[in-house]
Amino acid sequence: MMKTETGTVPAPLKLIPLLLMMSLLLTACSSVPSSAPSPAPESYDSETAIKSEDVYAHQQDFYTNQILNGKTEITPELMLFFHDYFSKNGNELRLLPEFAFGKAPAWDDLSQYIIFNAYEDFVDGSISEEKFDRQITRFFWPVIYTQKDGTGLIYENGKYTIRYGSDAHGWAIYELTGLKNKGKTERGPDKWEATIRGYFFAELDSDPAEEGYSENGKAVWTAMKKAENKGLTFWQVQDSLVLKNPGSILELGCEWTIEFTVNDPEGDIHFTYMSCSRSPKDEQVPPQQALPDIYLFQQYPSGYEFIKTVCDLRGEAAITNELREKFNLFARDYRWCYMPDMDGYESFFDTGYSYANSLGHANFADAVFYALSYLRFPEKVSAPTVQSTIAALFVAKDGVHQPMPHQAYGKTANYADGYYSPWPEGTPDFDRMFFLLTGLKVEEQESGEVYITVQATEYYFAHPSYIPGENEKWLAEKAKELDLSDMEAAAKLIAENKMDGIKGAKEYETTLVYMMKNTVPVDYAPRVVFSRSRSIE
Repeated sequence: MMKTETGTVPAPLKLIPLLLMMSLLLTACSSVPSSAPSPAPESYDSETAIKSEDVYAHQQDFYTNQILNGKTEITPELMLFFHDYFSKNGNELRLLPEFAFGKAPAWDDLSQYIIFNAYEDFVDGSISEEKFDRQITRFFWPVIYTQKDGTGLIYENGKYTIRYGSDAHGWAIYELTGLKNKGKTERGPDKWEATIRGYFFAELDSDPAEEGYSENGKAVWTAMKKAENKGLTFWQVQDSLVLKNPGSILELGCEWTIEFTVNDPEGDIHFTYMSCSRSPKDEQVPPQQALPDIYLFQQYPSGYEFIKTVCDLRGEAAITNELREKFNLFARDYRWCYMPDMDGYESFFDTGYSYANSLGHANFADAVFYALSYLRFPEKVSAPTVQSTIAALFVAKDGVHQPMPHQAYGKTANYADGYYSPWPEGTPDFDRMFFLLTGLKVEEQESGEVYITVQATEYYFAHPSYIPGENEKWLAEKAKELDLSDMEAAAKLIAENKMDGIKGAKEYETTLVYMMKNTVPVDYAPRVVFSRSRSIE
């Protein structure tokens, strides 16, 4: 933990956008088309044909030695190219489902893979049928499949919609141990077979305060203390192990054997997979069967917008009208009024002085109520969806979201037959709730994690049908002066920091985190690592 002027900021963690709470189930396979259209073979006749700067380490060497000359010798440059390719495309190999040549992956495996690897084509949690087909073609050799619902997707009106949130935690380093050139395919490019070993790391292994959570993380920190590694960062030492027989000090997580072709090697190079096997078969993704009729989880755009607005700021940031306006919308959408006090996902298993504890529950009662509120209090919602929602929004410091206790929480949530439902009590009018951003600090760690610590004050203005209190009277006067409705006036006054003279209801200090390195749009999804609140007396 680190102490700052605004409180306690958790140590850095390695995030890989989207949180992993879903399985890749192995079921029946479908056949590929008996004949697929074969475009004209690509020709490569120049050893300097790369059209732009290398995206991956030693990409030019890979183009010259493998694409042009078909070499299979395992060189340091080739090992670093494969490691860099799969590290920068973090879910491409790590979550690749098993399937045989001439077959398609099981439908749930196939659709789940697209969720994790085609984030740029998802808009508000949905992807069009056309773009879904394009992504299938990008990653897999031609397959025949039927548009339908699956464990992770709902198919309706020509588009697929994600059923619930998910996240892939941690990361891996990749050791290429074998490469074969299996000759030309009927479509032109060579068919390759590679054997690759993966060594997995937990989400907070780069944390200097703890020097590793997993055994592999601890091994890297031990290696950093050697004389030859003096002055090197965690990431530099970790990546150097790729060429130093990593299995001699790291625990092997998985070994893949893949068949693939290489597409657009002169430009946006990417692989298309023809088969995949892995060992051990259950190392990467423990099964978790989702219940039917699961409720849709989504990220609200206001969260992305706020993170994008502050991502380039550093230190104690000046708070502008734009920041106050965007934070107010963000906090309202994310139901800040129910934000549980927490210090990592692990703290939900504890007891202390929370509202949940006053009712005789562990802190998970507050987390469950927050999840139901975030999901807009559906009539019922399955236990896996509540679990995945909590995991998607709250960071586990040790990189592992342990299974939560599913039970009824009196005065908070009912639970029966695998489903939660809201406790039958009223909630405030969230449209009449406002949040004033009063403090903002943005810190980037060497590892690339960016921490955003916000301080905020909550205000609530009851509906005019109620007997007005001091806050409501104050707002009515301001609205009259501004010639605006009461809610329009409140939004304007919040943005302009003109809330003097009235009393807030609650104060918050909350730390969000996201990964800056290799950031993609989905990484802007807010994730909470720490939060504390206090009522204003």
